[in-house]
Amino acid sequence: MGFCRTCGSQLKVEQEFCPQCGAKIDQRIKQKSEAPQKQTNTLKQPSRPLFNSKKTKIIVVAGIVTFIMFLSSYFFIKRITAPEAIAEKFIEAMLAEDVATVQNFLDDGQHGLQLDDEQIEQFLEYINDHPQILTAFSEKLLSDAKKYEGNVITKEKENATTLVKLSNKGSKWILFDDYQVEINTFYIEVSSDLENTGIYLNDEKVGSMEEFTKTIGPVLPGKYTVKVVYDGDFGKVEQTKKIDTIEHDDETLTLEFQWSEYFISIASNYEDAVLYVNNESTKMQIGELTEIGPVPKDGSVRVHAQKKFEDEVKKSEEILLTSNVARANLEIDYQEPKKEQQVQSQPEQKPTPEPQPQPVERIPTSYSYHDSSIEESAIANTIFYHYNTISADDFRAAYHVFSADRKSKVTYDSWAKGLQDNIQDVVTTLNVTEINGKTAKAYIEMTSYDQQKDGKTLVQQWAGNWNLVKESDGWKLHKADIEKKSSWSE
Repeated sequence: MGFCRTCGSQLKVEQEFCPQCGAKIDQRIKQKSEAPQKQTNTLKQPSRPLFNSKKTKIIVVAGIVTFIMFLSSYFFIKRITAPEAIAEKFIEAMLAEDVATVQNFLDDGQHGLQLDDEQIEQFLEYINDHPQILTAFSEKLLSDAKKYEGNVITKEKENATTLVKLSNKGSKWILFDDYQVEINTFYIEVSSDLENTGIYLNDEKVGSMEEFTKTIGPVLPGKYTVKVVYDGDFGKVEQTKKIDTIEHDDETLTLEFQWSEYFISIASNYEDAVLYVNNESTKMQIGELTEIGPVPKDGSVRVHAQKKFEDEVKKSEEILLTSNVARANLEIDYQEPKKEQQVQSQPEQKPTPEPQPQPVERIPTSYSYHDSSIEESAIANTIFYHYNTISADDFRAAYHVFSADRKSKVTYDSWAKGLQDNIQDVVTTLNVTEINGKTAKAYIEMTSYDQQKDGKTLVQQWAGNWNLVKESDGWKLHKADIEKKSSWSE
């Protein structure tokens, strides 16, 4: 580009006349103007920009920032998900009794275990009561963490707890290892000799026993109260047992509930008398019964026998069923009226003394063994000894041959109280039917004689099986399955 010599206006290269004054442009000026321009264009070519557009620049910057953030997040997450960090966080939550954090850990690590706040609180309270467990938890988790982080083998203490461990469950979010705290849980196997028994764990119903055994769990380490409830014809009967998992090494804890002590033997001097429970007729005659139960022994149940005679209805005294009662003798005090004609026609006679049963013999009428082994002889002697000492009124000696388990369920006082009217017991048949290690079974037939208030003797015949167990001091009577077959007064 150049300038007009006439008016000084700026000119373009291709113009031949000035657009302002119309003067003709000298071509030499035009050529001079072109040369420097070409040189300038050649020497000062503009540099190529780093980004073609503002959008590209924004994308690149955003990518760099994202990459930096990703690296920061990666190392942060890697640090907080490291095995040692997981172990320390769980230990801190336990120390602080942080229910929410502990529950999150256990929800992740304890598969199949549904926990609520109350259960977590009970668990933390249990750990508080046993600080040695928390110490063992800490040592075990940190030891496991070192194994994972340094791939080192650490020697564990002999008494190291097996209640907890740190486990690698695989990958988490693809890039990280998933470490979880696992606490060893327990199962409680409940058995009962009655079906349809409700089961409660810490006063919360956890199921019903449709058969004779039911397993509940898994449960966390802790103290538990297990209650079984039988809702029968005579009311609700319940038993409770307490367990502390720290006292057990096995994963499954076994609790056995037996109801024999909640059955009451029933007898009366009138077999056709009707049994009444809490003043309501059962419509069952005493002769049809050997026992009733299960019956609550908290004083809520009263029993009596009632019979309709020709001239009136008579009933026995009521017996309140408590833990001290094992047998209810429901005797009806009634004297049948004598007819005048019979009295006048018959001469006065001295009363004939009642026949007394003969002293018991040690050898029954029928006595058979599978063989003449020493064990069978010992079993037979235990049974004979039991009934002989009852006949001799040495109830303490008779009670001594009960197993430890039976003694824990039947107290001496309550058992002996039911024998106060006993004259003697005679074993007429004994047959040892089974011996299996430290358990055995024997079939017996036995006749009992009891003194009644009217002076007569109540004779009852019984038959069934005794289950025995062998303890350190010999064979013991463990559980009876014996029924009354017949009875009469003499």
